[in-house]
Amino acid sequence: MNTIIKIFLVAALLFVPTVAIAQTPTQTLPPITQEREQGITQERAPAPVPQKNCETMLCNPLKGVDSIGGLIFKVINFVYSLSYAVIAVFLIISGFKFVVAQGSEDKITDAKNTFKYTIIGAILLIGANVITEVIKNLIDSFR
Repeated sequence: MNTIIKIFLVAALLFVPTVAIAQTPTQTLPPITQEREQGITQERAPAPVPQKNCETMLCNPLKGVDSIGGLIFKVINFVYSLSYAVIAVFLIISGFKFVVAQGSEDKITDAKNTFKYTIIGAILLIGANVITEVIKNLIDSFR
């Protein structure tokens, strides 16, 4: 029961800022005056739309991201680049295991397994990257 409350609390904390900044003002309405209430109106130009600058309005801190889909693809690309670094580290670790094995059959088998699973992970990662790019290009072609 305690974990359910924690999950609900975290979900609520993540959802509240989304609701708070869901809409930005696009136009200010003229104030209601006594003449307007009585039907005596003068033609007024609508109030100017405020210009977007970072001092008075909330600006997008992410460069080149203008939608949720764009943000998702930026995060995915970051995870891919981080994963490529992890693959490089595991290739170095497997090479180190081969050197340290010094002919021991168990250690060589462990080094071979580390190398094999690293290569399988790299192939899966590259395949996932290709699939992501295909989906991105397909979505962009519909715009």
